[in-house]
Amino acid sequence: MKMLRATRKSKGLTMKELGEKVGVSESAISQYETGKREADFETLLKIGEVLDCSIDYLLRGEEQKKKPAPTDGDGLDDMDRCLLGFIQAMTPDQKQLLLAQMQVLFEQGK
Repeated sequence: MKMLRATRKSKGLTMKELGEKVGVSESAISQYETGKREADFETLLKIGEVLDCSIDYLLRGEEQKKKPAPTDGDGLDDMDRCLLGFIQAMTPDQKQLLLAQMQVLFEQGK
């Protein structure tokens, strides 16, 4: 995660403290920061919540540091917004692959 270390430090947290708040080991946080390991979906969500920033910012460092305020009345729940955050962080090729996989899942569910 491109911005994890800088964001963690800006909040005054050690790797151990962040790990405790997120529910993973200090070693896991270290591996996320160095790119030796990737966090799963739930862990990414928790890290974003603890550090008060978007997943996109943690992964790419290109969006605003603060999470945008939820939009009332947009018809989206937290899971929808989270999925959209992942989609926005994808490359065009990744989006094409995801779309193909979603179409298969949708057809299987009919």
